[in-house]
Amino acid sequence: MLPRTRTRAFSLTELLVVIALLLVLAVIAIPASRQATLISRRSRCAGNLREIGALMFLYLNDHQGVFPPGATAKYKPDGERSGTDYWTTYLIRNAALKDLRCFICPSVDKTKVQPDLLKNRGGHGYTSYAYNRYGVGNGVSDKHRPARLSKIDEPGKLLMLFDYETPTQPYVGWYLAARSQAQEDWDFYADRHGGRVNVLFCDGHVESLNREQMLGPGTNDFPWATYKYTER
Repeated sequence: MLPRTRTRAFSLTELLVVIALLLVLAVIAIPASRQATLISRRSRCAGNLREIGALMFLYLNDHQGVFPPGATAKYKPDGERSGTDYWTTYLIRNAALKDLRCFICPSVDKTKVQPDLLKNRGGHGYTSYAYNRYGVGNGVSDKHRPARLSKIDEPGKLLMLFDYETPTQPYVGWYLAARSQAQEDWDFYADRHGGRVNVLFCDGHVESLNREQMLGPGTNDFPWATYKYTER
């Protein structure tokens, strides 16, 4: 006959110690999990920008090295304005692109985006990245033309696209922006990646920048270089 084994009940003190240890482990694990999620989303966002960069270089190859306009007005035959084409429009048309997921940062809460903008496949849908309005592209009212890649002395220092959203008009699609907007709205859009912003440069490489790196010394300097390149 096998000897009877005795089970020892945990005392209240021992039980409290176990619970305390579990709580400590939970406190340690939760921030680590959040950090891992943050890094994963930032990495996937960088992948989006590399994909857009590939689309951009395809466009450049087909258009004599000239970047697409940031925005241009569309008109009906009778002269009435009918809408706007954006840089996304040009890339999508040029590549006959069907899957538009690369235009949305994985850290964006899609439930806050207008449904019609998410469903749009004509190039006017939601995008969570902004085009360097004065350094590379242009807007409807701008007199300058889009830049030509061959005229940029150091394309690896001039930003083309970056993570962006504004608190004044959130989740409506940001197509182009300037340094002044980026500076004013930093705390809002940089929250996506824990105080850093993914940037696609004009040579095709992507970097994750902090505030000082992103904004640079001023509008005439890298990475914005708003007035540096005037020969277009």
